[in-house]
Amino acid sequence: MKIKYYLYAPVLCLLMLSCKTGQHAQKGGSGNPHSFTERISSYKQANFDKQYFDGIQEKMVGNYQNALHNFEEAAKTDANNAAVYYEIANADVQLNHIADAEKAGEKAVNLDNGQNKWYILQLSDIYRFEKKWPQAAALYDRLIKSDPDDPENYFRLAAIDEAQNKNADALKVYEKVEETFGKSEDVTVQKLNIYIAMGKYDKAISEINKLIDADPANTRYYQLLADTWMKSGNEAKAMEVYDQLMLKNPNDGETQLTLAEVYLKKGDNLKAFEMLKKAFANKSLSIDNKIGILYNNYLMQPKLDEEEKKDAYTLTEIMVNTHPGEAKAHAIYGDFLYQDKKYEQARDQYRISLETKKSIFAVWQQLLSADAELKDYKSLADESEKALDYFPNQPLVYFLDGVANNQLKNYKKAATILESGLNQLTDNKALEIEFYNNLGEAYYRLNDYAKSDSYFDKALDKDPNNTLALNNYAYYLSVRDEKLDKAEEMSKKTLDKEPDNASYLDTYGWILYKRGKFEEAAKYIKQSLDKEKQSAEVNEHYGDVEFKLGSVDTAVEYWKYAKQYGSDSPTLDKKIANHRIIE
Repeated sequence: MKIKYYLYAPVLCLLMLSCKTGQHAQKGGSGNPHSFTERISSYKQANFDKQYFDGIQEKMVGNYQNALHNFEEAAKTDANNAAVYYEIANADVQLNHIADAEKAGEKAVNLDNGQNKWYILQLSDIYRFEKKWPQAAALYDRLIKSDPDDPENYFRLAAIDEAQNKNADALKVYEKVEETFGKSEDVTVQKLNIYIAMGKYDKAISEINKLIDADPANTRYYQLLADTWMKSGNEAKAMEVYDQLMLKNPNDGETQLTLAEVYLKKGDNLKAFEMLKKAFANKSLSIDNKIGILYNNYLMQPKLDEEEKKDAYTLTEIMVNTHPGEAKAHAIYGDFLYQDKKYEQARDQYRISLETKKSIFAVWQQLLSADAELKDYKSLADESEKALDYFPNQPLVYFLDGVANNQLKNYKKAATILESGLNQLTDNKALEIEFYNNLGEAYYRLNDYAKSDSYFDKALDKDPNNTLALNNYAYYLSVRDEKLDKAEEMSKKTLDKEPDNASYLDTYGWILYKRGKFEEAAKYIKQSLDKEKQSAEVNEHYGDVEFKLGSVDTAVEYWKYAKQYGSDSPTLDKKIANHRIIE
């Protein structure tokens, strides 16, 4: 016999009750079959039927306001039909019209003379929702009298007593249940909880001992006994029970976890951790329990000190060794490594996890993030393509695949993938802008400047202050010697937001260079160079601007730096050899 905790879910009960419509539609009054024609004309009967069953249809599709209107129209035709008021009450509950629901529920019960239990249950749930405990209790008393063989009504009444802190009355109800239906674990546990709430630990322990006597092999009861001794303040007795438990079943994982917690509360951290390690090495203990401990006590903590980090790794490695075939064990190990910025090792664990179970998107996402952190664009492209086989509707995967192919200079492939990903995107403005920026990049590299510009324009339509779009768009216009006034305006906006950004300083300086403002250009490009001394591109730019200012030797010096730092400029060698800019 299972106890149902109705008290804490009145709305759920009402939802359940609201589905029980068919059995009421053809009944009213005492619940006996009735003929509408005995009370109303055929016309009225037809009108009632239409409104009532239209209401049922509206309710079934979730249109509670329409349903309420139909039921109220039906009630105008037949004001003595209990079933229609029951449905009105249901609709009012769904619409959160609780006071109206109470009135309709009371009318249903009164018209029915309290014969239909569903009407009574509905009204009692409404009373409980309003915390009108005496009214709810009176209805359960009525149900018990009319149907003494239904144990659920006793449990509902006891829950009402507990809600009012009438623990003694609740105990009497549970004792009545035991007299009527016999002893059960559920009832004993309910009595136990009440005794603990009342501080009557001796009686609580007596109830637990009854459970142990009935089933001495059940270790849960011993844990319950030890926990009750702890609550009573008798730690010595509790430890005796735990020792007894460990003798009975030294490999019981739940007991090991409980003991770890007990030692921790006592301040014996060493013993607590040793017991925790035993629990993590216990194959019989659910891996979900272990993962919960790792997440709550370590992974979700804002900052771990070195000792805590060491403990987390110890437990995680024990878990992986104990459950080597569990995908989630490797995934959480990967999460710890990722959080510790050990991206290479984290990636290895995510890959092992995905070998076992490929259907968990969160693990794929972490794997791709690790690839990105490592700037391993080949792996990012390969693994994002694999992820798309399992998650073809995930725009983030398309995006990362597109980014990887842009970095690998597979621009045509990047554009195709990013276009496909855009079709999957819904209601994510930030990601949409990133798609546009990367499409602008891909099409620029493909020399399709019209498409490139259109995507940068789309990004700026969404966010006029997006610095990545402003900077890249401005730079590409300057390289093409097009719309330099627009380019300068956009680039200036990036510096207004991030005046120390080396890339933005270089872009602005380069646009000034293109506009013939060489002295001003030199100032900004030199600022960029001071921040990015080994940038091949910025060194070449600075060489160019120095040449325009007449400092040829300085220009050649910086062109050589650009070559040293890996420039792939097609004209750089000629500049160095000829000591001049090659147009």
